[in-house]
Amino acid sequence: MAKAARDYSARRQKLTAEEFAALGDLGPCELIRGEIVAMSPTRRPHGRVTHRIDRILGNFVEAHDLGEVYVGEVGVQTERGEDTVRGADIAFCPWPEVPSEEAEESETWMAPPALIVEVVSRHDTPRDLDRKVQEYLQVGVKRVWIVDERNRTVQVHRADGTSELLTEAAILTGEEILPGFEVPVAELFRRRRG
Repeated sequence: MAKAARDYSARRQKLTAEEFAALGDLGPCELIRGEIVAMSPTRRPHGRVTHRIDRILGNFVEAHDLGEVYVGEVGVQTERGEDTVRGADIAFCPWPEVPSEEAEESETWMAPPALIVEVVSRHDTPRDLDRKVQEYLQVGVKRVWIVDERNRTVQVHRADGTSELLTEAAILTGEEILPGFEVPVAELFRRRRG
């Protein structure tokens, strides 16, 4: 973590989302209720599954010219007051919600996307994941997919408060967010050889 971030942490000073953004690239971390929380590097299964989902989702979005897919812990502000900025593994925004390049450059954090995909890491607790899902939905994210590589499941959370657990035998659809998108859940976890 950069020296400026360590200085804030040492003084226990709460940061705003704007101050957090001004610190620049700090490495993997989030702002949780005004405090910088470092995130451990992910393991290979997390990276492999995240990449696979990005390819499947990204190829579909590009083929149908639906919008843009973002990866790499893109910052989404989920709370104001004691500011919280979460890093989304994967996010999808349909074209009507994608800002112009000029607006994108001036933005501090990404506006709530239509879909966020979180791949469970070894340090994620059910309580932490539930809180993150609720934060995303409260700021206007329409769908959150929690992808669990160890259990080989996808938990779909919707803005209307409903959720659904999909096992490997199920088909994950984009519903109205990504019309026509369908992929067997098992395909998200499949490893290819050769």
